[in-house]
Amino acid sequence: MDSFFYGRKHELNQLNGLIRAGTGASALIRGRIGVGKTALLRELIRQNPELHFRIFSVPRGGYRPEEETVLQDAFLHAGQSNEILLIDQAENLDESRILRLLSENSDGKKRTAVFSGRMSDHVTEELTGRRSTVREQFAVKIELGDFSWWNIKPYLKTADISDRNGRLPLTAYAVSGGNPKILNAILPKIHDHGEIAGLDGSLIKEPYYRMDSFAQENAPYYRIMQVISCGDDRMSSIAERLGMATTSLPKYLNILVENGLIVRENPVTEKYRQNSRNGRYVIPDPWLRFWFRAIYPNMGEIEFCTEKGIPYIVSKVLKEKQIPEIYEDICRSSLWSMSEKCFDYDRVGRWWNRGSVRIPIVAYRSDGTDILFGTTCSDPERKLDVSDQKDLERAAAKVDWAPKNGGRREHYILFSEGGFTGEMREYAKKKSHIILVDSLPGK
Repeated sequence: MDSFFYGRKHELNQLNGLIRAGTGASALIRGRIGVGKTALLRELIRQNPELHFRIFSVPRGGYRPEEETVLQDAFLHAGQSNEILLIDQAENLDESRILRLLSENSDGKKRTAVFSGRMSDHVTEELTGRRSTVREQFAVKIELGDFSWWNIKPYLKTADISDRNGRLPLTAYAVSGGNPKILNAILPKIHDHGEIAGLDGSLIKEPYYRMDSFAQENAPYYRIMQVISCGDDRMSSIAERLGMATTSLPKYLNILVENGLIVRENPVTEKYRQNSRNGRYVIPDPWLRFWFRAIYPNMGEIEFCTEKGIPYIVSKVLKEKQIPEIYEDICRSSLWSMSEKCFDYDRVGRWWNRGSVRIPIVAYRSDGTDILFGTTCSDPERKLDVSDQKDLERAAAKVDWAPKNGGRREHYILFSEGGFTGEMREYAKKKSHIILVDSLPGK
């Protein structure tokens, strides 16, 4: 796919404002791999042809000793020539080096520098936190993330990609999670019927870099991630699946949490979530989740079948696990713009008990009496029926939530890509507390 630039208008306005102000302040752009940090810098240059930019791309491992003076000289020169310094891949610079660069050049001369990279929380705090000695030099701080579901349709339009049967946006988002780099790589590979024909080799290897960056003995981390991706998401079930003692897991889980590869969730109705014994671990990044489910366990077959397409198992995982989960996430997040159809809730999430009951959508107001339960179906070939509503009601009865001032009022919402049976529609008409949604929000 040809390279193009989409969105990021607010971020561009921030950077252009910094340059136009001419105060000599700096900017920090941070975000994980593939979110478009370098593309943002390129667009900044394109929009300002009259300005002189000096660009540095810091190599992995940083500069060699003999190259240490390169940036220092550039900073000195920029204070005299009004050059704008763009330092890409700045995560490869030692934080002390960045601090020294800024401290040694706080001489009152107006120089503008933009640092861009996969900065850790620690480095970001050292540079822009309240105790940082160079905090005041950073007038702009930008956190770049993946595009949301609501950006996907405009993204496809900008990329001039047609969606003939309506399945492309959901499939693309289910795999990429809105990451621009992954979107660009997989969009040309998606067939009209929603299956993926193949994957780029560099894309397949990308998770290795993320995993290998924080642990030397990384085999246990790979195993834990694969187990979680397949649905064993509680500490006890993870330990059982791996044949490990439960007491051995926290050190691995904590490192995965610290690096943003997994998060711990609790049922939305839990009052004391931090001390909950009902927590579960999930992989928040859809691409990483897909990789550990479908690619990592089939790596050998995938590498030998690059011309014939990826194995059937990949398409099976996409259809049976990945798309249903992402569909559920989209439906749940859309509730924040649908409260006028139900009631004014302030909590939205999932619910599960220590048994096998799981409810994908639960919303309520913490000081109210109303609670909403929901279910989803992403299969375009299946229509939800009254039996699905009854199953939801039985599951809702197990939710131990009661308002302070009396009995609770239950509401229900059903999202279905394949629509509903006539019987279900008639049933919902007679019940004012049931909402049917057969068009995915934002599609």
